Amino acid sequence: MLENDQLRHTKTIIISSATSEDKQRCSDLGVASYVTKPVVQSEFLETILNAMVSPDDIVDIDPPNDVEQPDVALRVLMVEDGYVNQRVASGLLERMGHQVQVAGDGKLGVEAWRDGQFDVILMDWQMPVMDGREATQQIRREEASTGNHIPIIAMTAAAMKGDRERCLEAGMDDYISKPIDPKELAMVLRRHAPDDSPAATEASKEASTDDATVQPNAEADGEVTPDPQPDYEVIDIEHARNRMRGCNDAFLTEIAKVLREEAAQRVKEIEDALAASDVKVVTRGAHTLKGAAANFGAKPVVELAEQIERLGKADDLAPVPDLLESLKQQVARLDVELEAFVNRQIDP
Repeated sequence: MLENDQLRHTKTIIISSATSEDKQRCSDLGVASYVTKPVVQSEFLETILNAMVSPDDIVDIDPPNDVEQPDVALRVLMVEDGYVNQRVASGLLERMGHQVQVAGDGKLGVEAWRDGQFDVILMDWQMPVMDGREATQQIRREEASTGNHIPIIAMTAAAMKGDRERCLEAGMDDYISKPIDPKELAMVLRRHAPDDSPAATEASKEASTDDATVQPNAEADGEVTPDPQPDYEVIDIEHARNRMRGCNDAFLTEIAKVLREEAAQRVKEIEDALAASDVKVVTRGAHTLKGAAANFGAKPVVELAEQIERLGKADDLAPVPDLLESLKQQVARLDVELEAFVNRQIDP
């Protein structure tokens, strides 16, 4: 569509009152995406982020030497509303050799499950429109008449007392915490692989021998140590590299860009919900921000977001305004450091 070489890799998003024929024409022309009028701000932001970090654009990925390859490739439905976690988890699953389809909330997840053929569902707990509990219960109700049962694994940026129990009571089969650890993810997928797959047999062996998360040792594995990074006060680049094993800093840079956008959006979401005394949205926004920031080991942001989430769950918003002001300051610092990291990769 774009003949100028300097614009060849520029993403194009069409905004129009598009018909189905217009949609097909945009696809034929190589348009990255299209948005129909009237434009919804949150959906438009998601469209932009999806265009920015398309998997097809991440071409300089290191060989997945330390990402475990599965005995069998699974068809995974990931139901997750956080943009950063979508990118990180789907990238990790794809490097493991699995097929991944992403749904942005529980309602879309249920619809995707109805229309597709999947071996397992990774289900976030707190989402807009329909949360993970409601989506799981809906799937279980519909399965009751068929006798089928798809494994549903809860994903939540939480280590809160009772979270695992609540997930299992909702009809989920297992639980994995965010940020996702590749070793833990590989193990839980093996545990719930189809009964006739080699992965299912291996799962029982691993359950008795691998009861702890194993962090990679770059020197022991003979890996080349990346160039040292500047001293950051909020983000932890080595933590991010460990969390996203199997990719290099080109992918990490793209995730950093998305995190900058999402962190700002979640803070605004919390602020608006607080003004409206909407406890549910305050809690969900803090929960999502906590999980996204944890991928970069941003402890000051994670800790404040977790405090706000806890208060939301306790239906106590009185202390939140002061915490929100502190959170804004830490997110501003996070943004500065992420920008510095991105710029360093572009112009080392």
